[in-house]
Amino acid sequence: MKKILSRLLLKYNNVRIVNIVKRKQKALSARDNVQVTESTIQNNICSIIFSKDRAMQLNAFLSSYLTLVKNYQCVYVLYKCSNNRHEKSYEDLKKMYINEPFIFVKEEDFRKQLLDILQQEGAKNIIFYVDDMIFTHPIDYKKIQDIDTNKYTLVLTRGKDLTYSIVLSRPLKVPSFKKYSANFEIFDWFEYNEFSDWQYPLGVSGYMFGREECLVMLENIMFKAPNSLEGNMQIFVPLSKHKKGICPSKVSAVCVHANLVQTEGTNNILGIFSIENLLDLWEQSMQIDLSHFYDKDATVAQELNYQFISRN
Repeated sequence: MKKILSRLLLKYNNVRIVNIVKRKQKALSARDNVQVTESTIQNNICSIIFSKDRAMQLNAFLSSYLTLVKNYQCVYVLYKCSNNRHEKSYEDLKKMYINEPFIFVKEEDFRKQLLDILQQEGAKNIIFYVDDMIFTHPIDYKKIQDIDTNKYTLVLTRGKDLTYSIVLSRPLKVPSFKKYSANFEIFDWFEYNEFSDWQYPLGVSGYMFGREECLVMLENIMFKAPNSLEGNMQIFVPLSKHKKGICPSKVSAVCVHANLVQTEGTNNILGIFSIENLLDLWEQSMQIDLSHFYDKDATVAQELNYQFISRN
């Protein structure tokens, strides 16, 4: 009986929270239609990257980001280290990227620090990334900064070339597309009644949200790491029913599932490199060779094995 009551209470609380956020969404939408501030125009997109014990992979992401992303603004790296060796690897990264607009924030309280960034940052939109992503095709923030996040959810890890799911280990039923612009497509998250990568409107792997709307959602859920953040965001899926998806014609950034560091759940998608393998290589001044990933279709890039070259 306790379990039944707990489920009912959770369901009630979720509905209450969703309704609160829905009302605030409407208020934000009405305000956005009236006024856009100068600071919003000057700093339109903020990138936030989540990383734990993966300096090797974070370096690959940051390097590909600098190579293929145009007109980016500030970039936050919210990172966590489990020991001194990993701490040293992130210190290496800070030195490597000292002249870039990368703000490294060492994790102490993930939820509080993320909410602090969202509250303090003046950007209109937020794009979340995770450190096992690699950019494979160019993206220009100027081409996406004016997307209306009240009507659309942009996701850079989707595209017409995403026809197979590594996580689900099966081919994907790709939705219908219509043109949004020359290099971007509109699709319906709920065209097919089956769970897949194409029916996942809320995530942290290359998803763009309006900053204030995102803040409202995150203030109303509990989470302690990226995994529980993404999981608990799913209670707001009903609020995404009216939104279409927008993606590049080809996936701009792929997730390469080479290893596992999150401890909040299980994951059967394990690569041939352990975290310690990659740390050993990092300490030998090696880095991932990105040339094998550039210009590749998503179905190819997401399954490539890492090859390494000297950082020197």
